Amino acid sequence: MKKKLSAVLAAIIVLTSLTACGGNGTEVDSAGSDGAAATTTAAVTTAPLTEEELSKVVAYVDKDGADSEHFNITYGDFNREYQFYLGNNGKDENNEEDKSACEQYRRSIIEFLTTERITLYLADQKGMGIDDLTEEELEEINSTVEETLEQWYISYESEAKAALGEEATEEQIREKEIELFNEFMDSCGLEHDIFYTWQKNSYVQQKLMESEFADIDITDGEITAFLDETIAEAKECYENDIATYETSNTYKAVYIPEGTKNIRQIMLSFGDDDLQAISNFRNSDDNETADALRDQLAEMKQGEVDKIMQRLADGEDFAAISKEYNGSDSEYEFTVVPNSSLCSKELLEIVDSLENEGDYSQPTVTDYGLLIIQYSSTPKVTEEDMENLRVSAEDYLLYEAKTERSSRLLEQWKTEFPYVIDYAALRLEDPNTVSSDGE
Repeated sequence: MKKKLSAVLAAIIVLTSLTACGGNGTEVDSAGSDGAAATTTAAVTTAPLTEEELSKVVAYVDKDGADSEHFNITYGDFNREYQFYLGNNGKDENNEEDKSACEQYRRSIIEFLTTERITLYLADQKGMGIDDLTEEELEEINSTVEETLEQWYISYESEAKAALGEEATEEQIREKEIELFNEFMDSCGLEHDIFYTWQKNSYVQQKLMESEFADIDITDGEITAFLDETIAEAKECYENDIATYETSNTYKAVYIPEGTKNIRQIMLSFGDDDLQAISNFRNSDDNETADALRDQLAEMKQGEVDKIMQRLADGEDFAAISKEYNGSDSEYEFTVVPNSSLCSKELLEIVDSLENEGDYSQPTVTDYGLLIIQYSSTPKVTEEDMENLRVSAEDYLLYEAKTERSSRLLEQWKTEFPYVIDYAALRLEDPNTVSSDGE
């Protein structure tokens, strides 16, 4: 089973993830607009470097006529990213537990930087480089950076309040937040201006990719075929793996098995101590005593149950009585499919016995209390639901098409601009090295 459709209703991935950042996600996204929520205090985990060490070229494009000044990546370029993400994620490369993650950071960062240089170069060649940004675009970038910095400051609020005490004013707290953030940036060897650089780079890369996606179009036929495939997949899942079907919002949104019912309940719960006692008897396989105890407890609630049943017989609203006994959440309907894996056999038998909407059961004794179930409505996939699904499907198919083209373009561009990387300088194993056994 493909299960490629699970993202349709859950969340359509934001297009900004398609910027030319080598698929590394926010972890190495130098736009700096994500991941600023957590307060971080980790110090730099490498010794101070000399100017000579920082200026060492660790990656360059091996191509005649290539603009080396643009494509060359120095250890300083790499290190500022590395130190920022070590601090941002609270990692210490001297800690054995962090070594693997730090290695992955280093590999992701150099992948990101090489991809960034290539895409920025191509954007510039197309007349949409950083120097071509309009005043309006620069204002948008500045606004984004200001919002990012604000998020960073706020992330230090708790730490600032703890340092200043309860008497601190809002102005003092804000000053302390900025001070703490500046300390973090100093530990990474970075200035605030880096956020503007990162955001400009990200914005330009986004423009480049959008220009490459301009001709992508999703047809009605493709959407219909996609939804038909989803429905068939959901039906197959229900028939062969009902537990998976019941936990998939996507499948349940497109296919509802015949006989599915929405139900409400009125539960006259036993006390906590009684519930624990019944549970203890069940756990010790003393089911006879557990049954006897719950029957005894149910008998004590019989008078109250009789009153509820009379109110229902008099035509009172089931949902209103449910809310009275079980709280506001009891107004919520929950769906039961035939042979549900989520419901007890006892509950399924009650639901199956209710033939018409509005029917309700006689009180049933359970380990949790006396239960009355109503068949409240029949779930359906409406025309409005299908229209919403078509919109979500189009978004998903568009995302999928852009992702495929993005991957293909990046692979093509990296072939056109082949980078030579000094993996040893970055303390990484060269992925191009072949072992003696050929693996």
